[in-house]
Amino acid sequence: MDLVGIGILLIGLASIAVAVLLIKPLKKLTNILTSLQVTTGQLPEQVAGIMMDTSNVLRSGTAAISQINQKIGRLDPIIQLAGDIGKAVQNLTASVTAINKEMKAKTDNTVMKRYNLEWIYGIAALGYCIRQRKNN
Repeated sequence: MDLVGIGILLIGLASIAVAVLLIKPLKKLTNILTSLQVTTGQLPEQVAGIMMDTSNVLRSGTAAISQINQKIGRLDPIIQLAGDIGKAVQNLTASVTAINKEMKAKTDNTVMKRYNLEWIYGIAALGYCIRQRKNN
């Protein structure tokens, strides 16, 4: 035999030795890949279940928001009424303040200031405003 034949024979023996040494790791790799296939085989079913649960939660949330919107819609007249009452009170306060300032300007009295009797202006303005309301 010449050197080429010996080299090929050594390469063949080395390949057989490597194949024999790799039998155990390759069997373990096969087992790992088999268990991975089983695990990933269940994955589509699990994802489908999660998606179904998520869609149910979203439907429930949408229904709850719809109910809240309906209840707020029922409260809308009450909120508008409170706003109207606020505007009426603001108008009344503005007219009482204007009357109070006018009366104070007309009756600028040092006695009132000295004895802190300015509150009389407020009572008089309120009485005047009430009387005007009854007349109208």
